[in-house]
Amino acid sequence: MASLQKRNGAYRVRIKQVGQTTLSKTFYNRLEALQWAKQTEAQLRLGLYVEPNAPIKPGHGVLFDQAASHYMKTHSIHKKIVRCESSRLRILIKRWGQLPVEQVDTGLNVIELSCISGHKTMAMLKRYTHPSHEAILEKIDSR
Repeated sequence: MASLQKRNGAYRVRIKQVGQTTLSKTFYNRLEALQWAKQTEAQLRLGLYVEPNAPIKPGHGVLFDQAASHYMKTHSIHKKIVRCESSRLRILIKRWGQLPVEQVDTGLNVIELSCISGHKTMAMLKRYTHPSHEAILEKIDSR
């Protein structure tokens, strides 16, 4: 079911779906917002809706080049260190560009990783590194 909300002179339409992502779009005209909501809901009911600019989900044969480029376009641009982070990602794209994301394994120790990532302290590195429990258990079991 679509909901229409007026915010700062614009109209935001949100369509919530059980078990799927919430669709949202902003319009400056109420009529356009209602038309989009009706059209999108009809497409969803018929199974014809294709989400534009669907996010890339790693682990499904996505190349590192695609994932890093997507990250630069959607996340890096909002950071103060956009130039620095983008240049580091371009270096990594040259190195790992044609590898699938799941095959990218740094094999680096903590010192080397902090040099590449630009984190000055171990606390900063820990804040932005999120290893999965499965990966840690796998490394322990392989020894």
